[in-house]
Amino acid sequence: MSERKGRKYAAMALALILLFQGCLSDGLPVCALEHAEGADAGEEKTADSGCAEDTGTVSCVPEEPGETSEETEKETETEPEETPEPTEKIFPGWTLKSAVNDAGNTVRNEAGTYYFRGCLEVLFQIEPESEEESTAGPVFIQRDGTKLPLHEGYFTDILYDSGVYVYTMEAEDGSKNPVTVTVTAGKVNEGPGLQIRYTPEPAEIRGRRYVQEVPEICLRAEAPAGVARVEYDTEGGPESVLEVLSGEGEILYGEHTECEILLNGVEAFPELSADMEDGVYRWKFRVTDVLGGTAEEEAAFIVDRTAPDGKAFVSYHSDGTGGGDPPYTGIMELARAFRDKLFGRSRIGFDLYVRDGILPGREEASSGIDVEDLLGQITAAEGKTAVQEVQRAEEGLASFSCDGVWQEGYVHLKGTLVLPADHQDAKERLCIGRLKDLAGNITGGIQAEPVTGTTVLYFDRTPPVLLADWGAGVADKECGSIFYREDALVRLALDESNYGDFVQQDNRPVAPRVHMEGSGGFEERAAEWTADGHGAHTELSFPASAEAGETEYRFRVEYEDGSGNLLETDHTCMGSTEQGIYTSCPVVIDNRPPVLTDFSISGIYGGRVGGADLYQSVEGNDVVLSFTIDDHAAYWDPDRVFLRIVDRDTGETAAAVQGGMLVWESEGREHRGEYAFDGREDQGIGCYEARVSYEDRAGNLLTGSEAWTEYVTDGVFTGGPFLLDHEAPVFTLSLSEANRLVFEEDTDPSHDLTASVPETGYTAYYREAAEVHFSITERCMEPVYQGTVLRGIRDLCLTVTGEDGRDRKPEVVWRKQGDVCGGSFSLTEEGRYRISISYRDLAGNAMVSGGADGSRQYMPVSEDGIYESVLLVVDRTAPVLRMSCVDRFGKEQRPDRIREEDLCAYFSEPVYLKLEAEDQNLRMHELVKLLEGIRVTNGIKEPIEDNSVARFLEGMDRAKLTEGSYTLYIPLFTEAVYELPVRCEDLAGNQMSGGEKRIVVDRTCPGLQMSCAVEPSGYMDAFRFGDVKYLFADSRVTVRLEAEDAVSGIERIRCTLQEEDGTIQEKEILYEPADRRTWEFMIPAQAADYRGTVMVEVWDWTGNCISREWRQTVESRKKHRDTGRIWIETDSAPGRTVQGTDYYNTDVRFRLMVEDAWSGLKNLSCTGGTTIDFQEHLAEESGLQERGILYAHSQELLLEAVGNNENEVQVRAEYEDLAGHTGVTEQFYHIDITPPVLEVVYDNEEPSAGGLYNRSRTAVVTIQERNFDPADVEFLITGTDGNMPWTGEWESTGEGDASLHVCRVLFAEDGDYTFSVNVTDLAGNRAEYGRTDAFTIDQTGPVLTVSYEDGAGGDRLYYSRSRTAVVDILERHFDPLLVQMVLETSEGVQTPVVSGWTREGDHHRASVVFASDGAYSFGITGTDLAGNELAAYGPDHFIIDQTPPELVIQGVEDHSANNGEVMPRIWCADENYGAEYMEIQLEGALRGGLDPKGSRMRTRNGEIFQMEDFPREPEADDLYRLTARVRDLAGNESAAEAVFSVNRFGSVYTLEDRTELLAGSRGMYYTRQEQDIIVTETNVDTLEFREITLSLNGKLSVLEEGADYSVQPSGTKESWKQYVYTIPGKNFEKEGTYILTICSEDRAANVSDNHTKGKKIEFVVDKTSPSILLSGVEDGGRYRERSREVTLDIKDNVKTAEVKVEINGVECTYHASEVAREDGRIRLMVGNDRRWQNIRVTAYDAAGNKGQLETGRFLITSDLLVQFFMDKKLFYGSMGGMVVLWAGTWHILFRRKRLQRK
Repeated sequence: MSERKGRKYAAMALALILLFQGCLSDGLPVCALEHAEGADAGEEKTADSGCAEDTGTVSCVPEEPGETSEETEKETETEPEETPEPTEKIFPGWTLKSAVNDAGNTVRNEAGTYYFRGCLEVLFQIEPESEEESTAGPVFIQRDGTKLPLHEGYFTDILYDSGVYVYTMEAEDGSKNPVTVTVTAGKVNEGPGLQIRYTPEPAEIRGRRYVQEVPEICLRAEAPAGVARVEYDTEGGPESVLEVLSGEGEILYGEHTECEILLNGVEAFPELSADMEDGVYRWKFRVTDVLGGTAEEEAAFIVDRTAPDGKAFVSYHSDGTGGGDPPYTGIMELARAFRDKLFGRSRIGFDLYVRDGILPGREEASSGIDVEDLLGQITAAEGKTAVQEVQRAEEGLASFSCDGVWQEGYVHLKGTLVLPADHQDAKERLCIGRLKDLAGNITGGIQAEPVTGTTVLYFDRTPPVLLADWGAGVADKECGSIFYREDALVRLALDESNYGDFVQQDNRPVAPRVHMEGSGGFEERAAEWTADGHGAHTELSFPASAEAGETEYRFRVEYEDGSGNLLETDHTCMGSTEQGIYTSCPVVIDNRPPVLTDFSISGIYGGRVGGADLYQSVEGNDVVLSFTIDDHAAYWDPDRVFLRIVDRDTGETAAAVQGGMLVWESEGREHRGEYAFDGREDQGIGCYEARVSYEDRAGNLLTGSEAWTEYVTDGVFTGGPFLLDHEAPVFTLSLSEANRLVFEEDTDPSHDLTASVPETGYTAYYREAAEVHFSITERCMEPVYQGTVLRGIRDLCLTVTGEDGRDRKPEVVWRKQGDVCGGSFSLTEEGRYRISISYRDLAGNAMVSGGADGSRQYMPVSEDGIYESVLLVVDRTAPVLRMSCVDRFGKEQRPDRIREEDLCAYFSEPVYLKLEAEDQNLRMHELVKLLEGIRVTNGIKEPIEDNSVARFLEGMDRAKLTEGSYTLYIPLFTEAVYELPVRCEDLAGNQMSGGEKRIVVDRTCPGLQMSCAVEPSGYMDAFRFGDVKYLFADSRVTVRLEAEDAVSGIERIRCTLQEEDGTIQEKEILYEPADRRTWEFMIPAQAADYRGTVMVEVWDWTGNCISREWRQTVESRKKHRDTGRIWIETDSAPGRTVQGTDYYNTDVRFRLMVEDAWSGLKNLSCTGGTTIDFQEHLAEESGLQERGILYAHSQELLLEAVGNNENEVQVRAEYEDLAGHTGVTEQFYHIDITPPVLEVVYDNEEPSAGGLYNRSRTAVVTIQERNFDPADVEFLITGTDGNMPWTGEWESTGEGDASLHVCRVLFAEDGDYTFSVNVTDLAGNRAEYGRTDAFTIDQTGPVLTVSYEDGAGGDRLYYSRSRTAVVDILERHFDPLLVQMVLETSEGVQTPVVSGWTREGDHHRASVVFASDGAYSFGITGTDLAGNELAAYGPDHFIIDQTPPELVIQGVEDHSANNGEVMPRIWCADENYGAEYMEIQLEGALRGGLDPKGSRMRTRNGEIFQMEDFPREPEADDLYRLTARVRDLAGNESAAEAVFSVNRFGSVYTLEDRTELLAGSRGMYYTRQEQDIIVTETNVDTLEFREITLSLNGKLSVLEEGADYSVQPSGTKESWKQYVYTIPGKNFEKEGTYILTICSEDRAANVSDNHTKGKKIEFVVDKTSPSILLSGVEDGGRYRERSREVTLDIKDNVKTAEVKVEINGVECTYHASEVAREDGRIRLMVGNDRRWQNIRVTAYDAAGNKGQLETGRFLITSDLLVQFFMDKKLFYGSMGGMVVLWAGTWHILFRRKRLQRK
């Protein structure tokens, strides 16, 4: 576009804007068209939907497609101005025709934003005059890529949200840059508001306004967008317009936002005059804003000037349930009641009926009774009871009939008269103070004089009490019965204050009913009750039975007083009381005494002593006393049994036991008791008797049965005597003197005692017999006689134990005298003895010591009563000594030689002299004496002082004892001659004596010299290889020896020839002792061959030896054959070794081995196959000394396989030794380097269709090989499922390399197989088949498995969800076309579709989904590819039921509040219903889980459960959740739930702790500091109305929620609701008495307040301190009196609590009662004192305010001197004057004296 044309369009846009601002009538152009040069018109602006103030500008900007405005701007800036302009097409002009909102208006602000509430219609119009200039062709307008529709020349768009919208005009052919326009729209959500104000404000109660005067009514309308008009209409009349603020067309946003209209005086409302009549007045007003939004409000009030009706009706219902008149009176007139009295316990409810005054024809104008006011006017006339729980009983007006007259339009209130907790009874009447309606009209009659009901209400919560006097009966509380021994008389008394007032129709008192227990139960018995001052009394009699036995009676007394208090009993009535019926305890008349039927004593019987049974003393109790008593089981009392055990010797009681301490077993009438007894602790032996007494519950004494009658006297049974012995027997023993006593702990000879009686700790040794004497002293002893000869004591055990461990019975000589019995015996035989004596008397007491010699322990007798002596040794045998020589290991050493002439023993090495002493009783001390006699000398008999024997004796332990034998090892280390004396004595004094023994020790070897001579021979030589000397000769050698020994002389010379084979030749010459000897001999002596060692040895007389040794060889031919050999060792590993034979498939490397063990090797040679020929010389003369003799040699050789490829290839070797002897060896080898030839042929090469073999298949394997073994054939075969083929035996033909071997392999089982084969010959050559054959054999049919993915179901036939049948066919060769599924359904049910088949291994799966409800049948048939048939499956039959049962809870609405009848009903239905599957749960928010009570009823296809009505009691008030669940046979479940409240008793109030502490029932009541009052109101339901009134000193005011107090509600729909009221302390800043009343009405229409609920909130705020006035003394006052009266005057604005008076630090307190009694005046008498006094007074009021007064000091005294001294001014002035006078006097005297001196 050229610059000229662009400026033209800019001018047009400016003109359009000016036209819009001038409000042109043709359209409302709001688009400012500007040229795009320098403008960012390409940006699109958006706004939040909540924004309604954004301004919008409309601009048209041409752009290239895809080019931003910024790029266009840059391009424009850089383009030269003189660039030639191209020819352009021109767009036509376009305008915004209209922007109309959904109210039909155009509303905009000054910024150009269009406003709407629902939507905004935008219309664009192409300017007609611009179309002629347009060259762009057809155009369109779009927004956000969407073209605007074109209709009748207008492009239309609808906007629904706030924002800046961009519209683009483009050419259809795209030949022109687009032009954009923006429109700003604002959506307004806020609507208008309308308020109505009344002056004065009408009384509004429960949403209704009541007035007695005409109020001013003012309307106030508000709208942010602007108010359009205000309208009104009367009820049922047409709408009328009050005021119009905005017209049609274009409207400025926010022009008229407020409007107020006063209705009084407006002609349209003539009713608003001063003389309005009673009636209901109502108008409805509507305000409409400029966007079409509306708001409505209603002005309504009621004019009521008529007072309430003065007649009131009442009915009473008490909590008493007594007989006589019913507890409900029926409705009657309050002031003229036909029922004169009514009984109740603590609560009598009343229903009060009152009515507002109604003018005829003006019933709708009745405001109704002011119930809130009436609640405070209902009182108790006598003031003895409290009026509580007063509330409106029903929301509407009640109608009723009284005395046959129908009454209507009454307000029904209910309440309760409650007897205070600290009162037991009262008489009361109901009273109403006044009646007021909601408009404030008061009925004059009732206000002038309260009306009191004529029905007397009796309150009595004291239950009647029954008292019993049982006469001669014995009350047994444990048994719960009264017992008599004869006829019984029982007196009964009834304590009931209203007994005379509670009468029957005949005006006689209602008396208690008495029933006696008979065979058929309790039967009523006539009893005459006599009234007395406290109630009434009567008597009952019970006869005893004619025969001895127990007779039991019971009786019942039933009574309920007029208030319904049930009969109770005091402590005199034994029995039980339930529901006012007293059932007595059993009254038992028992004239049958108890009988003792058995008595016994059990224990370990010891025998009979002195006519009494003796029982053994055991651990614990010795005996158990048992006895049986016959008595009635029900009346048996073991505590009445007394067991007394008496000591017969002293008559004292040893034990006294009450029956409760015994162990009892009862069976029927038989009662068996047991008591364990152990005798008296302070008595050793006691004789006792048992005494048993028993008196039954009726007082009958114990008797005895026929067998025990004589043992029972006066109810006491006395048993026979029995003995218990706890005194131990006394034991004594003495022994004869022993020869020697050896201390056991230290056997040193210094501790020995000789010729002494055995003592503890010593072993006694006797050379003669040991004498033993013993005795037992015991009272309960039983001697044992053989005939008339005493043979012992029973239970005494005497044993003498020898050293062999066997016990011996000595021959005892017994004697007895009195209680002492004893015996004596002797130990004469040799041995080691211990004497053991044990004894227990008949009672089992172990003996104790009375003095016993030679006890093994320092306690002569153990606690078990056992005496054991020390060791007593009787020894008459002398010791035995043996000597020998041993080495250091204890091995005996034989002497090298013993000279028979002097028996001297010679030893060539040091030895030990082994000295063995054999005696049972020998000590080292005695042996040392023996050793000290040994003499040690050299060869010329000279003593050797320092020798090994002397050193050995220095460390000997002389105190060591021997038992049996003892061995000493004495070292003989010194070379010398030893002489040993032989003699010894044992501990018993037995001696032995012998001769002497000699021993010689010589360790020095003899001297030796040797020389050799050789005879001439063909060859002889000698060599030394290392340390060994070798001699080779063919002639013998002569050896010469010379030996000498200067000490003991030469004994012998020996020559030993030892060959290598172990053969030994010896030659020996013996000599008499001499200092020198010579000997010659020849080698070899006789044999032809010799190779071995030559040894020469020389010995002296002590065995010392010297030797010489060398080696010599002589070989014969025979020896050569025995000692030489040759062999072959193969180094190459064979290809294989089979059964010990080696096979080679390569060259063979081996070693030739040769040896000659006698003379050595000389030559070696070898040949093998066609390739080996070897020779070598092994020995030469010159190399013998360098190499030594070559006895062995090896040579490595190679046998080539190429020239020797055959079996049995021979290798031969030969050798020659130094003596010319030869040897030969041979070896054969199997060599095979040719591999086998392998071939496989099948008998069946043509598979069936599909590549399968349907019959068995055989593979024939042929192998050509010389060295063949079937085990070396390797078959590589695989088969599925573990199936493997059968392999036959091998068949062989041919020989050598032409050998053939054939085997057959049979594949007979089904499976997929692979087959290959390899073979290895014996030499390890391998041949392979070269391929793997694969084939399949299938002869088995497919396997079918069907499983279901079931929905949960309660029956195998029914399923609650769709089922999916999963079909699994195990078949390796599967074809889905060969499988058929048979599906059948019930009528109307679509046949399920089978899914496609999936494969997993050999498993092929498909599924069938049974999704719809209905009955199904399902089966499967088919075959596999091989024709094997599938086992037929099914059909399965089942039912799908996915529809849950219908379940509805009726009779109560969900989340409803109920104060009347509540009877929920649960209804359910289902085609497949199962009755046992219904579950009902009832749960209360407070009561928890409850058992719903009701009845069930079955229907055709379901069930109904009808619940009972909830109990009408406070405990039943709760928020309930009723849950029902039902399940059909398929397991489908349905659940229904209803949450509802049962609320018949309204709210409960609780006070916060600090509030309770101040204003609670036991609160402080007074406070000096205001505080927050916090009250919690708890209710089942939501409160629909709540109000708090405050009374300050009687002046009432209604508190405003949010301003005067706050409420914090809590709770959910499914829980109890709580409202926490917080009344800030600022409401109680003033002093005075405060009463708070919280009133509310809940959703169940229950009206409650805290006063009637027993939570009255009343307290006093007192901030003023008490005032104190004091008269009688003044500050600084001095009173010359003996005492003075002081008066205190204490005043407080509320109440004085306490006054404390402190006089001179002594405090006295006056409490509130004392201060109040004197009207606040306290008179004090203050006594005299020599000091100043003061008074401090502190007064506290009930709120804690403190007032104080403290006087100055004052003086009360009659002493003038004290007055003078306590008057400081007078005192100090007087003293000052005296000082001045004194000073002046002295001054005058001093001056006089000076003058005199002058």
